[in-house]
Amino acid sequence: MRVLFLIICTLLFSGCSASGDRFKGFENTAVNKSSLYIYRPSKFFQGGTWPTIFIDGKEKFSLKNSGYVLTHLEPGAHEIKIGSTSFLDNWIFGDVIGNIDMEKGKTYYLRFDIEFQDATSMGTVMSFSGAAGLIEVNKEQAANDLKVLNSSM
Repeated sequence: MRVLFLIICTLLFSGCSASGDRFKGFENTAVNKSSLYIYRPSKFFQGGTWPTIFIDGKEKFSLKNSGYVLTHLEPGAHEIKIGSTSFLDNWIFGDVIGNIDMEKGKTYYLRFDIEFQDATSMGTVMSFSGAAGLIEVNKEQAANDLKVLNSSM
């Protein structure tokens, strides 16, 4: 019975992580475009959530735990929003919004971090809190983080 319970738990939790191809290296950026990697390192806190990435107000991707996405954009200013599209995505935070000004032929890297901050309980009711944010990182940091992540697409 314990083995069956462990198998079921493993299957449930593995469905919450990105299951696409493992990161194989950076793609080249076309000279007339800009590239943007957005990634989410593995975290237990809020690991079962898969918020949606919006770029310039348009719904683009879901970002699973241990996952990354790559998109090619026109150079210029872009608004990146990470938020909810329905109650089924389990997203408890409000919208996380950032702006990025991209240059032609360049690649940019945004790490989406979720951090546990506090837990409290009153009787049988428990409450957890945390913070979420987008952080621009350099290529070396992104390469180190991305090598253990899978595509969310």
